Amino acid sequence: KSPAFVAVSKDSSYKTIQDVINADKEGKRIRMGHNGVGGFLPSQVALTSALGLKNVAYVGGFTGTADITPALVRGDIDLEVFSPISSTMQFVKNGDLRPLLVLEAQRSPLLPETPTPRELKLPNVEDMELAATALSGMAVPPGTPKERADYLGAMVLSALRDPAFVDRKST
Repeated sequence: KSPAFVAVSKDSSYKTIQDVINADKEGKRIRMGHNGVGGFLPSQVALTSALGLKNVAYVGGFTGTADITPALVRGDIDLEVFSPISSTMQFVKNGDLRPLLVLEAQRSPLLPETPTPRELKLPNVEDMELAATALSGMAVPPGTPKERADYLGAMVLSALRDPAFVDRKST
């Protein structure tokens, strides 16, 4: 399983999520990069709301993780919610990103030193975990024959019910 997590750059003065919360209470502006309504923005708004942050500036113009991550590493933005960690793990491993919070009920084996909202007894924990839930869908082009779309849907459901597939995707 590849969790969503909150991270800062290695040079950030924020060492914990509580540091971020305290800075916000002191009126410090916290910049988060986003790639629009269909991207990270809804999760970020839910997270910042759950944490009670009032001074977040959502910085747009990014296309996704590929340009948000370097911006965070450079210090162009202050804080980011990444989902899934697999897309940024190399930056965590080499020390460019410092995870502050894993947005799951339990610690992730991928980030064993990173606490969860529940551990820290943060408010609105369920909202944070829900915000981090990645929803996926599948679509077919307009005009696809119904029987083909139905067949494709049945095959996806079959795979999702296959214990071997479920075991493989959770590693």
